[in-house]
Amino acid sequence: EDITDAELARGLYKKYFSHLDRATVYQRLGVDPQGAPRTFVSLRDYRASHRGQYDTLTDAELADAIHGKYYPDLDRALFDRSIGLEHPADPQTARDLDAGLMAARSAYRQAEDGRALRLFLRLAQRGSPVAQFNTGYMYMNGIGVTADPRLGELWYRKAARAGHLPAQFNLGLLLLGRGPERSAAATEGILWLQRAAEAGDRDAQFNLGHCHQIGRGVARDPARAYLWFHRAARAGDAEAARRRDWLEQELDPAQVDRLRREAEFPPSAETG
Repeated sequence: EDITDAELARGLYKKYFSHLDRATVYQRLGVDPQGAPRTFVSLRDYRASHRGQYDTLTDAELADAIHGKYYPDLDRALFDRSIGLEHPADPQTARDLDAGLMAARSAYRQAEDGRALRLFLRLAQRGSPVAQFNTGYMYMNGIGVTADPRLGELWYRKAARAGHLPAQFNLGLLLLGRGPERSAAATEGILWLQRAAEAGDRDAQFNLGHCHQIGRGVARDPARAYLWFHRAARAGDAEAARRRDWLEQELDPAQVDRLRREAEFPPSAETG
């Protein structure tokens, strides 16, 4: 869809960078802070202005260089669209992403944190949920960059919405730790934990059971706590098994039998 530079900048600022100085963000995006757009330079014009310096680079390689140098915080898909870069179907894409993730993980293992973050961020901006999760983790914990919980949460959300279970789990815990026990944030945290738990994440199942046990984000419900502890225990969580057995004292035998049978069905068929 057609979108002006000013509209793009306003949308990006509101969605991602509202915690930063507006004028600085607009300047970084190449848009006048007062709203008058400065047109993004097309790839053809950029090549022409540098008199053959980049003739050996493909359009994708040149866009990558421009984005990394001038607009690293700008959503890559929106940047590519703004300069007219097309993305034809490429059978190498999945292999390229895998190779990029391997390089980023290698840099992280070798304590090259800044390089690891740059590599993860580049892949995250291209839509990799794994890279989005790792980018969020590094921003959240100040690894290779000054800690920025807002950006960390932003990348966790992107990965969580794409179905990445560790991101759903981390986002759930993050929201549960924010504010009162029955706050809107805690309620949303429960929803993310439940999505991960229903998909089979053992840690999410244990923590969802704990929330039902103590009434964190939901009303206290020993039966639901028992159900989720039982599922986590079946997946090998010893502490979940201990809590399940302890909760059994609060339930009558008929309830226990029903809950154990219920645990055999796919969690996604239930309400949590």
